[in-house]
Amino acid sequence: MSISQSFTHTFWLYMHIFKKHILKLILAVVVAIGTAYLYSKYTTPIYQASAVMLYKAPPTSIVNTYKSFFDSRRDKATLFQSQIKILKAHSTLKVIYDTLSTESKAAFQPASPNEHIPEEESTRRIIGESLSIELLPDTDLMLLYAISKEPQAAMELANIASKQLKEKSLYSSQEETDNTRIYIEQQLQVAKNKLQEAEEKLRIFKEQHELMNVSQESALLIKQVSELETVKNRTTTQLNAAEKKYEFVQQRLKEQRADMIPSLTDATAPWAKSLQKQLNDLQVQYFNLVLQNYPDDHPKMLELKQKIDDTKQKLTDEVMKITEENNVLDPFSNLTELIEESIQLQIEIIALKSQQNVNKQLLSEYEIKFASLPELELKLSRLKREQQVNEKIYILLLERHEETRISQAGKIASWEIIDTAILPTKPIKPNFKLNLLAGFMFGIIMGVVGVLFLEYIDTSIRTPNEVKNTLQLPILGVIPYSDIFINKKNSKNNGDKSETSIKILKENSNLSEAYRSLRTNIKFSLLMQNIKVLHLTSSIATEGKSTISYYLALSSAQMGIKTLLIDADLRRPSLSKFFSIEHKDKGIMKIFKEDIPSEQWNDYTLRPTANESLYFLPSGGALDDPTMILGSDKMKELIEWAEKNFDFVIIDSPPLAPVSDSLILASQTQSTCLIVRVGMIDKQTLHQMKTEIEQTPHINLVGCIINAYDYKQDYEKYGYYGYGHYRYNYGYYQSDKPEKSSSDT
Repeated sequence: MSISQSFTHTFWLYMHIFKKHILKLILAVVVAIGTAYLYSKYTTPIYQASAVMLYKAPPTSIVNTYKSFFDSRRDKATLFQSQIKILKAHSTLKVIYDTLSTESKAAFQPASPNEHIPEEESTRRIIGESLSIELLPDTDLMLLYAISKEPQAAMELANIASKQLKEKSLYSSQEETDNTRIYIEQQLQVAKNKLQEAEEKLRIFKEQHELMNVSQESALLIKQVSELETVKNRTTTQLNAAEKKYEFVQQRLKEQRADMIPSLTDATAPWAKSLQKQLNDLQVQYFNLVLQNYPDDHPKMLELKQKIDDTKQKLTDEVMKITEENNVLDPFSNLTELIEESIQLQIEIIALKSQQNVNKQLLSEYEIKFASLPELELKLSRLKREQQVNEKIYILLLERHEETRISQAGKIASWEIIDTAILPTKPIKPNFKLNLLAGFMFGIIMGVVGVLFLEYIDTSIRTPNEVKNTLQLPILGVIPYSDIFINKKNSKNNGDKSETSIKILKENSNLSEAYRSLRTNIKFSLLMQNIKVLHLTSSIATEGKSTISYYLALSSAQMGIKTLLIDADLRRPSLSKFFSIEHKDKGIMKIFKEDIPSEQWNDYTLRPTANESLYFLPSGGALDDPTMILGSDKMKELIEWAEKNFDFVIIDSPPLAPVSDSLILASQTQSTCLIVRVGMIDKQTLHQMKTEIEQTPHINLVGCIINAYDYKQDYEKYGYYGYGHYRYNYGYYQSDKPEKSSSDT
């Protein structure tokens, strides 16, 4: 079979399955759509409001070497997940709850209060569950959603939540600057007091000693020492501010993953010590040039500055490598910004400490020179130096304070509200159209799954091949399904049916052709074994064994074969109905009751049609338990008599499943054929019937006949088939015995 044929075969197989169960499919779809409709109609509507926000990334201060590194690893989804956690934090929800109006709070209250959880806490949780965010692709825009059963509450919650997110980001960026500003303000007051004190001491000394100026050499020395003192105090102030800020950053990191950030100030690694020593040496060279009054744009000064920057760069490189190896970086998040700031502060602290050490060494050297001055000149020089140093420190702090204020004013929030939420007019849930479509699709899917499941659990025989494979017997014939049987079943006409049956067999139809083919197959099959008696039975009732017996006898008689049809179903005889005759004075029961000798048995047979080749031996009545008769020697003698006096003998008997009559008859006849109606019996039952036959001695099972097979639904040609389930109740022992049509017996 080609691929195209295989596909067509499978397609029509499923098409027939769905066609057979079309009502179940329709019912599944109707139920699903109805359920979706009722759900949509009676579900509380949910409204959604949204605010549009823009993320403003702070300018990165990390060295350019790592700028591309962060850009390549930046995952904005991490940032937005962080914002959701911030929005749903307990402190944020508390502020949102307190800001909401009373009417909006009521919209988020739980339907059934929990006695173990306060109502306010439950409401906050519902508010948190009502918030969500969505990142717009390829942009820095974010949609903040709020849902509620009340449209006003949804709009209010979205606007309040977006404002809270903006304020949170602004507070986070200003918090560090606030700490620095407070520290500088404290130092500024101290410096102011020291300056005033130094100026007062200098004024008093000059008045007492009437000494206004010092020598040129002393003035130069004072200037140099003053410069060093100014640098010392400036370095100390900057170092203290940096350490203060570093402590704050470290405290923030401890709340997250500070233990994974390498510390440069406490580093003992060889590379850290080497770079710190190199930085210290460069600072010494730089200060020596400063004291020699080298301008900032001098080539030597520029060269030293470049070397200092390169050393800081190397320190940064090493720290970033360690940070990357420890998987500390969380790109595009607050943690990443803290890590960058922590690294910069550590490098700044190292540089300031190096400056402090160099400055300390140089001050020690100049203090020795300073001590060699005359006593009064020395005292005046020291007072002037103190006054100049404190003045420069005070000016420096004023400048830093102003810078901090400007920096603080310039801080912006990471989030900006682009569009505030508006009042929603239509609910997002339930969506009638979408729910009905989903119900329709669900109904189809469940209907298809249900139909396929029914087909899977349905183990009934469907095709001739399945019969052959199950029984391992030759198929003597396949009788097609025909509406004639249905019409006969529904007909109330009790007139003679034999003429109609003969006419059917003479017609050039599938049915007549099937019986002619069956007759031919049986003739050649039995002649090869020199067999003239054929016993027909079935596994269960309504498989059509009586119908096949009747039409097979007619077909044989039409060929001029002297045929005897015996109705051996003594529990529920039915063959007489085909001929529309009822002779109580003839038949098997009459022969046995009156012990008629075999010489007279021919007189107890009938010739029900005009065809002289057809003879019929009716049952002559019905018995509840005919096993004694069927198993008697006289029954065996009757079968032998029929074999001698007729060319072909057909014996119709009860089905195998309910009673043992057929097994008794089968053991006394030359051959037995099993009638199987597709779609009426499952494989297990059919195989069980065959096993019972084989286990009974003296039974010759020559083959089987397939009945009521629909050639229009041929499995091998089109890939589909028909018929439903079967019944085991044969009804022999029921007091109420409804009349069955011949097509079902």
